[in-house]
Amino acid sequence: MSRELAGLIVFGVLIAGCGQPTTRPTKPIADTDEKPPATAGGAASDQFALENFVVGEPIRFENLTVFPVASRVPKNDDRFITLDEGLKAGTVEIHELASGAVQSMPSANNEPAERKETDPFAEDSEAIEHQAADPDGPDVPQSDFEANDVNALSLVNRSDKPLYLMPGEVIIGGSQDRTIGCELVIAAHSQPTKVPVFCVEHGRWGRKGIEDTLVQISNAGASRVLSESVSLSVAPNQSLDQVAQQADGGKFVATVGHLGKSARLAVQSDKSQAAVWDEVAEPNSKSGVQPDSGAFTANYSDAETVKRLEPYLESLQIPVAKQDQVVGVLIAINGKMESIDVFESTPLFRKVWPKLLKSYTLDAVNATEDATAKPAECTRAAALSFLAEALHANVASSDSEHGIGLVKRDGQHVLSFTSHIEPAASPAGMGGMGGGMGGGMGGGVHVSGFSK
Repeated sequence: MSRELAGLIVFGVLIAGCGQPTTRPTKPIADTDEKPPATAGGAASDQFALENFVVGEPIRFENLTVFPVASRVPKNDDRFITLDEGLKAGTVEIHELASGAVQSMPSANNEPAERKETDPFAEDSEAIEHQAADPDGPDVPQSDFEANDVNALSLVNRSDKPLYLMPGEVIIGGSQDRTIGCELVIAAHSQPTKVPVFCVEHGRWGRKGIEDTLVQISNAGASRVLSESVSLSVAPNQSLDQVAQQADGGKFVATVGHLGKSARLAVQSDKSQAAVWDEVAEPNSKSGVQPDSGAFTANYSDAETVKRLEPYLESLQIPVAKQDQVVGVLIAINGKMESIDVFESTPLFRKVWPKLLKSYTLDAVNATEDATAKPAECTRAAALSFLAEALHANVASSDSEHGIGLVKRDGQHVLSFTSHIEPAASPAGMGGMGGGMGGGMGGGVHVSGFSK
């Protein structure tokens, strides 16, 4: 028997039905002496080289299969806070930006002025004002929202750790819900920092209204399993009404999840507001949610959609998070490999996992085939091959923005993005606002990959 055939047999014995729920505890990720499949196109950075990882046994529920990815050596350095942690602790604040000295005037029929799409990745040399909301929720005239920048927000990190921001994270509040536009690390104790974003609520530009904000937040965290992935900026002795008032005043008060695969890819690859709007509209249509404003967040607050998500989250969240030395996941839907997310450490992965799982689940429920049919099977060998291509495909581009290096790889089946902090990253300002990256940290942070 050839060595290649023996390797296929080793991986092939792990094939299991994708349609069987997994609610019992799973075994720890097993190591293997098998060599990874051969790859072409050069090696990834040492930290994210294929030989540093072990792909675990599949954990399945219905048509969604998760392959845990473990580091061969412990990666337990918890060097970042996440957006969830910062909002909960009140150490991270996000506000709308007013564009320079623009004076907003009410338009005809009191309609908001036309929104102009800007390039969220272009440096803005003009002075930017930090439009902070009063803690008690100021009465901001509707017309004042017209001056806000669609594709940039102001963020302050007052914590003792750098803040990690992941593309596709959705935040609610302000003039319209947004998603983080690129991979960023914001230094501890930062000055107000300009953060690129995209709109994920096409039909609103102004106040959402206190009642609608309260309903959105309450429904998104209505069940225990969903509440674990909802973070709200609530100060001590502060009511939800006051939080909603802050949202109407231009503050972003909560984060409820991530965009799905196609919208994440639009954010990271297309970098186009129009493309993001298109990819937000598709899951809304498939989920059957039709909010007046076209908000993506309706997928995580609509009662019927939430009911469809819950069984997946209940079955998959804990079994994956408890895996030894887990640093990421490979995702298959209906038997086809779809996504990859691998992080620098176990603590960082476990903190972002609940929200990532929601996005994978949304994609899965929207891709559900005939309920009477058995979903296609998927193998660990296929997952390993997908990971290998994501990490070692030919480099399509290599850029550096805001102290973050980003390598884009373009393979036959997968498009991937590897981010790392530049060793000499300067805490210089972004867009004239100050703040900036955690200089001198260095090292890889995240690999994301998406099937073509």
